[in-house]
Formats: sequence, C-alpha cells, structure tokens
Amino acid sequence: YWDSFSKRWNVQVSIRGKRIQVFLPTSSDPIKAEQTRLRALRLRDGLLRIQKQAIAEAQLDVSPMIAKLKADAFITPKSGKRPSRGEFGLCWNSYSKRWHVQVPIRGKRIHAALSTSPDPIKAEQARLRALRLRDGLLRIQRQAIAEAQLDVSPMIAKLK
Repeated sequence: YWDSFSKRWNVQVSIRGKRIQVFLPTSSDPIKAEQTRLRALRLRDGLLRIQKQAIAEAQLDVSPMIAKLKADAFITPKSGKRPSRGEFGLCWNSYSKRWHVQVPIRGKRIHAALSTSPDPIKAEQARLRALRLRDGLLRIQRQAIAEAQLDVSPMIAKLK
C-alpha cells in the first residue's frame, strides 16, 4: 500500500506468523514513481507465492527465498549507473555536516554517518573513507545476493 505520510510503498505479507515488511521509496519523477509502484507489486506477488509454498511445504526454508526477493526489489532497472545528482549510496548532509552512506542488504538499510571538519584536506579524507565504506557495503550486497546462506553481519561489523 502507499504510505502517504512517509511517501513510500509499504509491502507487508505474513509468512508462518512472521510479518515480512519492505519499504520502497519513490521519486517525484512520475516515470520512476511508476517503476517503483510496479516493483512493489512484483515484490508483493513474490512474497505471496512464497507464502503459498510455505503453507504447502511445512519444512521448506523460506529465508533465502525472502532474502533474494528483497534484494531484487532494491535493484533498479538501471543498476550499475550512477544517479545524475551524485554517487549512489553516498550523500552529503549539509545540516549535520556529515557524509551518509546507505546501502540495502537483504532488505535492511545499512547506514553510516562519517563526520568531517572544516579543513578541506580532512573533509576530502572523510569523503574518501565514506566512498570506501560504500564500496565495501556494495561488495557485501553482491555476495549476499549470490549466496543466500551467507552470514553478512560479521562482514558488515568488520567493515564499519
């Protein structure tokens, strides 16, 4: 459903008593907003298919199936291309004066904020640290998609 307060799509399906919930942010661009709406519908349909399989086969491990479906929901049709406004997964927050890194891994948004100083050299070093962190998280994201059983928590902790 569309959450008008937070301006994003909210997909919820209960599988074996556990609520699976994924938020898909949208854009002010009508074409991208429609693409996001369609991704939300595909995600919902995929979760409903998994729900039916879980009911039919009681011993079926649905966790890897859900993880892959969530990861696929965050891959945009133009994956690999950078947004025109800057670096994917990295942004500057002018209010808090920090670099923010955000990368979705298995449906969870991994977030880190790196402080900087007014000194231009230290500010550039902080930006480069943020880029390295972002690149490491993207590498973990790709591994998590390729290997559904991989435990990514220690990898993320080591990276941060």
